[in-house]
Amino acid sequence: MVVGLPNVGKSSIINAIRQASPQKEKLAGSAKGKMAVARVGPFPGVTRKIGQIEVSVEPYCLLLDTPGIALPSVRRLEDGLKLALIGTVDDSAVGVEILAQFLLNVLNVNNRHGAYMKLFGVPKKVTRWSELMHYVAVHLGHQTERGVQSDILAMHFLARYRNGGLGKFTLEDPRAAHILGEHAFAKAQAHRKAAAEA
Repeated sequence: MVVGLPNVGKSSIINAIRQASPQKEKLAGSAKGKMAVARVGPFPGVTRKIGQIEVSVEPYCLLLDTPGIALPSVRRLEDGLKLALIGTVDDSAVGVEILAQFLLNVLNVNNRHGAYMKLFGVPKKVTRWSELMHYVAVHLGHQTERGVQSDILAMHFLARYRNGGLGKFTLEDPRAAHILGEHAFAKAQAHRKAAAEA
């Protein structure tokens, strides 16, 4: 069974395993020329029910493709924005212009402003989505952002990030992960010590 958050590539992994099978010609559906049988898409919610997909004949093996499992709640706003930015949460849950502003902030804080400056021809670092919007419109062939819906421009900016057009980088701060790791380790040690004393 392949389980995970929405839109992280569960179905794509199953299709890749199936494609790599040395017995792929014998797999169910291969006679019809369909090697990729798990449906995939750029947005969450393509897989709506559990599907059984044959990946091996000898030994016989099925993988279960599951819809994404979302967390019941997100405690920190920043975590929710990051999940939306990578497409795990639907854009409409947050709003594309809010996500565009958040992405702009992330790029600036992590000294990645050169990526959007180069891609969209921005002469200097900007801090507001309303400033960057003009350059995105011009990049798309418009004279100005006037007459172009700002949500369309925001979707283009987000798409460029999601398809790697702004470079590859993490949304997580490695320093924060280190601090959280030390905190979790100290907490686990304290728990073990308390359990041993009880």
